Amino acid sequence: MKQKPVSKDGREILDVKTIDKSDNWWMGVVRDLYLETGEIRVRLEREAWDSNQGAWRNVHVWRVRPEFWNAEVDAVSRVQKGLGESPPWTPVDETIDVLEYVKVRKDEHRWVAAVEAKSHNWWNSKTRLYHWDPDDGTRKQSWTVGKNWYKAKRAASVMLSK
Repeated sequence: MKQKPVSKDGREILDVKTIDKSDNWWMGVVRDLYLETGEIRVRLEREAWDSNQGAWRNVHVWRVRPEFWNAEVDAVSRVQKGLGESPPWTPVDETIDVLEYVKVRKDEHRWVAAVEAKSHNWWNSKTRLYHWDPDDGTRKQSWTVGKNWYKAKRAASVMLSK
């Protein structure tokens, strides 16, 4: 029997809010204690059930950092309302066209933006958050906002306040 995702990878789960669970997918907000550093983190997570392993496999993660979360939420809102800018070059996959872009931050540590993107593999465009390495443009994280964004952003904001 499949259970909700469980802790592993050197962390202790402190709180979990399931946002969506359907078929072999789970999406939620997780507050954890990273054992190596003692840091308490909040993360948006998508996990897929791996029937070969009989376990959940983490597929997508977005680290919710309290100092940047409001700016990320605002950038997503602006992109969804069509208020983004014409995108500069962004290190997104070659099969994806960035239609709109709202920079959250770009400094010596991270380059984060909300984008509206379209791919020939998708039926519709998608709003996504990206985190790239500012030095070489390698993708560190990406998160497709999706239909449950309102619930996820609200749950993440509540967990940040704990």
